[in-house]
Amino acid sequence: MPATAFDTLHAKQVLTEAGVSDAHADAIVVMTRNAVTEGVATKTDIADIKTDIVQIDAKIENTAAQLRSDVKADIAKLEGNMLRLAIGIVVVIGNSALTVALIKLFL
Repeated sequence: MPATAFDTLHAKQVLTEAGVSDAHADAIVVMTRNAVTEGVATKTDIADIKTDIVQIDAKIENTAAQLRSDVKADIAKLEGNMLRLAIGIVVVIGNSALTVALIKLFL
């Protein structure tokens, strides 16, 4: 069903009353109807697009949530690695004041 109503019967009547032959009137009506209705979105088209947008929004939100989770996990790993590195440095250096400072810094 076209999104824009075009009364082809009325259009043909107007043309034939103006002296246009039936064959020419039919051709003009068909061309006019096609021009008026071509490329016009229907309510169904719009509903389909809205559904697509909702699905895309959900995918984006899921991806964003996964990325947030991945970043948090990466930060936790880095923090753990930094603490192990600091402890390793303290063990190698053996300075108790530095050990205390580093432990306070990372805890």
